[in-house]
Amino acid sequence: MASPYDGAVAQELAIDLGTTRCRMASREHGLVVDQPTVVAIDGRTRAVVAIGTNAQQMIGSTTKPTRAAAPIVEGALADYDVAVRMFRYLYRVGGGGRFGRPKVILSVPGTATAIERRALGKAAVEAGATSVRLVTQPLAAALELELPLDQPVGSMVCDFGGGKSEMAVLSLGGIVGIRGLRIGGRNLDDAIAAHIRSIYGVVVPHHLVNEVKEQVASATVPTTDRSYALLGRSAATGEPEEVVLGTAELQACIDELIRQITDATVQCLSEAPPEMSQDIIFQGIHLIGGGSQLRGFPERLSQSTDVPVHEHDDPASIVVSGLLRCFALKGRMAEILQKV
Repeated sequence: MASPYDGAVAQELAIDLGTTRCRMASREHGLVVDQPTVVAIDGRTRAVVAIGTNAQQMIGSTTKPTRAAAPIVEGALADYDVAVRMFRYLYRVGGGGRFGRPKVILSVPGTATAIERRALGKAAVEAGATSVRLVTQPLAAALELELPLDQPVGSMVCDFGGGKSEMAVLSLGGIVGIRGLRIGGRNLDDAIAAHIRSIYGVVVPHHLVNEVKEQVASATVPTTDRSYALLGRSAATGEPEEVVLGTAELQACIDELIRQITDATVQCLSEAPPEMSQDIIFQGIHLIGGGSQLRGFPERLSQSTDVPVHEHDDPASIVVSGLLRCFALKGRMAEILQKV
């Protein structure tokens, strides 16, 4: 688990621990970690074998009884012990483990309960942080996007992540209204994999399902149908078998999940005070999260809400970049931080 950043002195770390990806940035080096949120654990000794990319590559490719453990599932803390181990690894990468205990700003879903927030913060402290402050993901994104949080103006952020989706209306440094769904990019992968097995009787590796989603799938009915061939194995015989999928077929697989996300966004917008709804209609919805890069999703969301939708460069890293900005906040805006 050595890293080129092991020797870096980084006392202030911003961490966005997501369902599928973990991103960490330091004030000295910017983004230093962008890896899968997975820990490989030896089934006999419970020792950590690998973390992040190395752990993902190891699962299913070793003779040891190694299992994959995920600290976060559908945006919520699922395994406290694994989360502590993940944080210790991150501190070591950031330099905190060698040169002192780091100060950490950690993202949490806007819909997280008080118990979930407390547990995640406690895990970060137990791993070795000298202090931990929690910032909700919609607020962190708004800081990075430089939305007018210090003004009585309504803004809206839609976060389509790997394990959950959140839609939040923001104003005056706080969340006015929010809705959350435990539906994200991974659920789209699962729907596609289930369709392939049900219709074709073929089991396809997760990374190939994700690849076909990124290359061919669309959130809207396609005007032209593209196709993609992927190799799996027959569930009946175990023999290799090729499946060819088209955009229209994939769109039908994920349509219901996409509809639930767009419906929740419409409901969140409709529940906002009328003045803020007008602000959002004028300013538009800001779309973030790795799942937002699904082809046709911005157009689908705009059609459903009848509101302009703004796409952003590297939408998956907006939250961790916003967390990093929190270290420099002064005065009233610093009140959005919640100390553990």
